[in-house]
Amino acid sequence: MGVVIREKNMNDGSVSLYLDIYHQGKRKYEFLNIHLSNIRKSAKEDKAKRKLAEKIRIKRENDLLVQNSISFKKKTGQDNVLIALDDLINDITNKQIRWKSIKSHIVNYTGKESKISFGSIDEKWIIGFQSYLITKISNNTALNYLSLLNSLLKNACRDKIIKNNPYGFVPKKARLKKNRDKQRVFLLLNEIEKLAKTECPKMPEEFRQIFIFCCFSGLRWSDAHCLRWDNIISINNNGKEEKAIRFRQEKTENVQYLPLSKQALEILNQKRNNNSEHVFSEINSKSEKNGENVVLKTVNRHLSIWAKRAGINKHVTFHASRHTFATLALTYGAGLYTISKLLGHQNIMTTTIYTKVIDDMKSNAMATLPKLKIENN
Repeated sequence: MGVVIREKNMNDGSVSLYLDIYHQGKRKYEFLNIHLSNIRKSAKEDKAKRKLAEKIRIKRENDLLVQNSISFKKKTGQDNVLIALDDLINDITNKQIRWKSIKSHIVNYTGKESKISFGSIDEKWIIGFQSYLITKISNNTALNYLSLLNSLLKNACRDKIIKNNPYGFVPKKARLKKNRDKQRVFLLLNEIEKLAKTECPKMPEEFRQIFIFCCFSGLRWSDAHCLRWDNIISINNNGKEEKAIRFRQEKTENVQYLPLSKQALEILNQKRNNNSEHVFSEINSKSEKNGENVVLKTVNRHLSIWAKRAGINKHVTFHASRHTFATLALTYGAGLYTISKLLGHQNIMTTTIYTKVIDDMKSNAMATLPKLKIENN
């Protein structure tokens, strides 16, 4: 008689834990829907999952001693939100990065890394989670995550894990509303020049480089901080060789080809001899050690100080570089469809927000024109 935890390697690189149960010449396998990522930054989370698997193993072994026969449920961990999220993360038909993100936020919000039951989630929990989200991410991104949570709870209802979806009991007046008039911060070309000429002694040089690089490439932080030299390729454009970035977008998971501007190439040339497989090696190393979000907060803090020293009265964060790129491209004649492709937008309607920015700039420019002083005879 014995119950042993075994591992199965998955196609996505993760490891699935399952039980090998043997008793009186009979053997059965029970897959626990517990997946380990086996990466350094998830070591603590993986350790908690192994502990959960061990508890289930002990219970199965005790069941064998009492019942003297093999008997176990078809599904284990059904009432575990984190296991349900792991299933979605490992399903290649899903937008895996979004499920990974919401799982990370749920773990941070609850402080639990092994089990969170569906039954513990009620309308008060959801309202509290909503309040937590808007302190960490933008209003509209928080709405996207709440929509995912609602889908997760609907699945739990469908599988008869819970009777009712608590999301439906959240009062409408308490629900987060879409911010349709969101103001996007961007920099003008002369403001980028101001930044480039402004010294900020305590700011690491690589923080300056990656921000300006993204002002002229449009890369998101999630794609830029881990950019590798083998992502930089040569392409043939009407018989002329040009440099471009080939990468898989972290947010959409789509493969993207991005031609590089002269300014972006100049920064790459500055980084060429860093003897690392990553372009921004120091940032990548810190991200692997401390987590990319921790490093991003540090970068944003330095950017805020840098902007103030340059006399720029704007709330400058790293994401402003992406808005800056889109605005510059529109200002200097790129079409909306082209910009949507450069930004990797799946829907061109997402890109139309920048046309309003340009329209506002035009209105402000017209408002500064003087009025003729003509005296009537």
